[in-house]
Amino acid sequence: MRALRNKAKIFACFVLLLVLLGCAQEPEQRNILKSMAELDRVYIPVLLFTNLHKQRESEIALERLRSEWDKFDYKYHDLEIKYGLNITDKFWEEDF
Repeated sequence: MRALRNKAKIFACFVLLLVLLGCAQEPEQRNILKSMAELDRVYIPVLLFTNLHKQRESEIALERLRSEWDKFDYKYHDLEIKYGLNITDKFWEEDF
C-alpha cells in the first residue's frame, strides 16, 4: 500500500510539472508581436538609408532585412492563428 502511495505521489508531481511547463510558454500572438518588433528594428534602417540615397548602407541594411524576413517567414507563414475555441484567422496566409 505504501509503494502505491509513493507511485501516486510521483505521478501527481510529474503531472504537475508537465502542467507548469506547458503553461509557461507564451501565447503565439505575443511571440508574433515580439518577432514583428524585431523585424521593424531591421526594416527601419532600410527606410532611413534609402531615403538618404546611401546606396552601400541600403544594400547592407537590405541584406540584414532579407535574413530576418526569412527567419520570420519560416517561423510564422504556416501558423494557424486562433481567436478562441472555434475562430480561426482564415486569411492569415493570404495576408502574410
